[in-house]
Amino acid sequence: MQSKLSSVLLALAMSGACCYAQKATKANKDSLKIEKEKASLYKKQPVWVAMHHDTAANYHETVRAFKEYWKDRPQPKDELEQEMKEEKVGLFRKIFEAGEVKKEKESQEYSFEYKRFQNWVRDNAPFVQPNGRMLTPNERMALWEQQRPQK
Repeated sequence: MQSKLSSVLLALAMSGACCYAQKATKANKDSLKIEKEKASLYKKQPVWVAMHHDTAANYHETVRAFKEYWKDRPQPKDELEQEMKEEKVGLFRKIFEAGEVKKEKESQEYSFEYKRFQNWVRDNAPFVQPNGRMLTPNERMALWEQQRPQK
């Protein structure tokens, strides 16, 4: 009698585990789909610009958006470097490498935001929590007051 009862309980436990595994797999697939859609959006549009201006944005997600956007694009050059390059661009390059020139112009369009983003990363990195939340200005002030030497 006891072995039949334990067999029934074991069967119930196993069926419950299977149902849970199926639900977990569906949730993982949905999560993976959302992550792929985000990555696609990040590659196509410079959402990192708005994200790094938003004080509630997740730091890690913002950095991810920035990296995805610039993965297949040339990084912007500083003004002097750009002027020197423009002098070298000849008619041949303008005609046969129009797509590349377009990408470079697009890069230059975001050069100011690119530099601002790098400064934002440098300035905010010390205040990022493990979950990506950044400390608020009030929390930063409280932290500074705790670390300040007492007189």
